[in-house]
Amino acid sequence: MTEKTTLFIETTLSQSGGRQVSVEARFANKVALVTGSGAGIGLATARQLHREGAIIIAIDRDEQTWPEHDDRSDAQVGSVLLLKADVTCERSVERAIERAVSQVGEIDILVNNAGGSVAETFRDIDLEVWRSELELNATSQFLVTRAVLPHFSDAGGAIVNVSSINALMYFGNPAYSAAKAAIVSLTKSLAIELAPKRIRANAVLPGSVRTEAWDFRIAKNPDVIERLASWYPGGFIADPDDIAPAICFLASNEARFITGSSLLVDGGITAGTPKLVADFLNA
Repeated sequence: MTEKTTLFIETTLSQSGGRQVSVEARFANKVALVTGSGAGIGLATARQLHREGAIIIAIDRDEQTWPEHDDRSDAQVGSVLLLKADVTCERSVERAIERAVSQVGEIDILVNNAGGSVAETFRDIDLEVWRSELELNATSQFLVTRAVLPHFSDAGGAIVNVSSINALMYFGNPAYSAAKAAIVSLTKSLAIELAPKRIRANAVLPGSVRTEAWDFRIAKNPDVIERLASWYPGGFIADPDDIAPAICFLASNEARFITGSSLLVDGGITAGTPKLVADFLNA
């Protein structure tokens, strides 16, 4: 797969007494790499980090565009480097990281988000599918993390791995779920081994999130989201923008004493399902 690079700069400065002042700067002067940044949780996370001042390295297997921005270069508060790469391919990852570091320098934040699934039941899985889903959802995080680590800032940094509640409970997609469970274990290993280098590692475990991955189900069953939401305590599922703040929190200095943790961002579904209890009590 060929890689394509796009670089643009967004101006997010306001004037105050003749001085330029950053509007939101929690991640000012930080470089954040986000995989799976073309849509969904990855795009929402990259945009929030960018809004708060980070320089973004956005990696996705598909072409990416952020059409609401342009190439203004009068000030650099948050620049975005768009890279096309296959995160399941070792050489593709290495080339992307080499190109990113050559253009933006050391990395402070890594968000391993790329993932997906096609096999909904165990019967759907053959060896090729099994290997493919583990490569996309777990091996990719290993490859990207290994490639990025030599380029982390000497001051340390943060790794946030996106797992899933499927790591903890059965929600179908067994190959995907096994990979997401592996991420939780890998995150704990990274947290301990990288602590002396002041690099933290945590995982985020989202519940159901309305992304493009649901489109094919909605095409078959238009009320599937409503039915799914009825199982959640609050009666709704997440949008990508509900997950991004949790990732950004773990990436920030506000979480400097948090490492090796798995943060559930699941609307409470792993705590309990009131619909199940109501059906049982009314039986």
